[in-house]
Amino acid sequence: MEEKNLLQPEGITAELKLISYQHNDWNMTRYIWENPSQDELDYRVGDLVYPAGENPKLRFVVKDIKNPGELYFPRGGVVCSTSGTDRTFYLDAVIKVPTTTKTKKKK
Repeated sequence: MEEKNLLQPEGITAELKLISYQHNDWNMTRYIWENPSQDELDYRVGDLVYPAGENPKLRFVVKDIKNPGELYFPRGGVVCSTSGTDRTFYLDAVIKVPTTTKTKKKK
């Protein structure tokens, strides 16, 4: 599978990477974030996140974090909500949106 040209969000240190792996008899591919900073991995319920391979203009909010080994989540996962729809991503496919502080200019 070819890597599609994805938008890289601004202000992050992690890079998108397409990985290939085999699950049972299926050859699979998925996007992950490579070399994220500790701040980008420090997300909690309610935080805005960037799932790998998704449009960075979409707003994904962490709804639940599943630890590895939980029922239906052998590798762990992050349940995110966007536009009223819940989606699940692997733990290595989600990073926190960097917070920026805006300062007012003094006159």
